[in-house]
This record gives sequence, C-alpha cells and structure tokens, in this order.
Amino acid sequence: MSVRIHFRRNLFSFRHIEKWIFTFYIFFKIAFTFYSSIPSDETEILEPYSIVEFKQLKKRISIALDILLSFRENVSCPILFNPEDQRYPEAAAKASKWYFESSDWNFWRQFEATPNTCEALQKTFSFFTKPLSQVEAEYPLAYGMLVYKDIKQLLYVLSAFYQPQNAYCIAIDGRSSGAFKTQLQTIQTCFPNIHVFVTKRIEYCGPQIPEAVLTCVDKLNERNHPWKYFQ
Repeated sequence: MSVRIHFRRNLFSFRHIEKWIFTFYIFFKIAFTFYSSIPSDETEILEPYSIVEFKQLKKRISIALDILLSFRENVSCPILFNPEDQRYPEAAAKASKWYFESSDWNFWRQFEATPNTCEALQKTFSFFTKPLSQVEAEYPLAYGMLVYKDIKQLLYVLSAFYQPQNAYCIAIDGRSSGAFKTQLQTIQTCFPNIHVFVTKRIEYCGPQIPEAVLTCVDKLNERNHPWKYFQ
C-alpha cells in the first residue's frame, strides 16, 4: 500500500499525526519483545533469538528512543503499559502532550561521521536481521512507500515493520531535496531488499500517486525476489 497523506491545517493537527505514527512504532517495538518470547502452537520460531540477542535488541530499542527529544522525560512506558498503576492517569496526561520533533538538523550527520554508516543505522534503529518465524520466512511480503522529506521519521516508521525476508520499494517525490534523495540512496546501499527511485513531482490527489504505486510494483517484479503480496 502506498499512501500519501494530505490535509488542511484547519482539519488536522500535524503533530497529532506524527504522535500517532511514533506511538505505533514504540508499541510495536516493545510488544515484539513480549510476543517473540511466547511459544506458539501455530508458528514455528525459526532459530529464535537467544537471551543475549534479546538483551542487545532491547538495548538498541532503548537507544532509538533516546534519540527522540524529551521522550524519556515525558513518556513512562512501564506505567503506560500498566493501567492499574495509580500513577497511570498522570503519566497518560503527560505523555499526551509529547510530540515528535523532526527538526533535528544534526541527526543524519551523526551517522555520516561514523566509520560504518550502515552498521550505525542498523543498530540504532534495531532493524531485524533474520525472520521471526518459519511462516514469515516462507511468505515474504512487498511494501511500497511514497515519501517527501524527514529521514528521521522515515527511519523510525520503516524500522517498525522491516523484516529481512521482505522487499521494500520507496518512491521519492520529485520535489524532495537533493540531500533527502542522497540519504535514501545510502539506505538502499545498506539494505539490499530496499529499493529506491525518484518519481515525478507529486501533486495533491494527482495521478502521480497511483503511477508511483504501479512503478513500485513493476520495479519489485524486476527484482529476483519471491515476494507473495504487495501492500
């Protein structure tokens, strides 16, 4: 599914949408640590993560959350995941006022300054390095995304549903900055199952949107990848 969200300022709050996206990211990452540790009668775990790997993964997720400005000071995950806690109402009210701050100009520079940019990105955002189950390994999916700006937000969203057996197509709006396009080319270099291309300038509700989706499907079909379903 390739979706581009357009809205009028008097109808929607941009901060509200950003908060929803990152609430999803945080919930998914934390829920994963519980889900993956529970045996399932229906899903056979494929070489399950060891205790050491789980600890490393939790540490990486913690680092990823630390990047979010003022997140730790305003959002208490242990309390929010326990509604029976007497501190829950106060914690929920405080967390509801926090929003994702994307205007961090030094964000990408910290990765460029490292000896291995790909390794730094993988560790910081906890990209999974192997399938979580045999079922998922045997049924790879394909995803399409249409993006315009904000590499920081994109990395959080992408890492929330990234799996190494899947295929990903990222269409970049032709109006995007040169720096943003270069950053996505770097991501494509780091992850062989992520494919990037620049599409036409996207207009509000214009035909360029479905065209970008179809181009993504075409490009994924050209790859030697056994994906089963596109979304």
